[in-house]
Amino acid sequence: RKAKTANPSGRQKDDEDGGPLNAEHHKLYRGVVGKLMWAINERPDLNYSVKELARRCSSPTMRDWKSMEAVLRYLKFSSDVHLELKIDEDFQFNELSIVLTVITDASWSADRSTSGGVLLLGGFVLASWSRTQSQSALSSCESEFYALTTGVQEALFVKSLLKEMFPKGE
Repeated sequence: RKAKTANPSGRQKDDEDGGPLNAEHHKLYRGVVGKLMWAINERPDLNYSVKELARRCSSPTMRDWKSMEAVLRYLKFSSDVHLELKIDEDFQFNELSIVLTVITDASWSADRSTSGGVLLLGGFVLASWSRTQSQSALSSCESEFYALTTGVQEALFVKSLLKEMFPKGE
């Protein structure tokens, strides 16, 4: 069965979760989620799905196990997907040529919203994230604002890092 997206569709009701996993499956679940967290660096398309799997690591159920299997199926059938880094031949590294771009988005929910984003430096993906927001947003606009704030924090961190790495005197 071919998985079209990394995010398994159709959440079941809580009473249909199939109960908690046994100790052996629980250990295996945690191990697979840990490996998927490492894979996010190469496969940013997995950010949201792995975040959702990781939230359930303390007490996964059979529903979570099936979600994990769906992500693994997606990986199997999308193994040719990869990040490709290219640079223009006439690119010169100096302070004026570096463009730091942040793209953010949020999905509002009544209890906890999810925000995500990508940070690009001169067209290169430096970071991508999908996080559950720590505050409960009262509107979709507020949820977007929280996502934007996270993106600005990430950009300011990279800016300060670049200033430290490449002082003006050099």
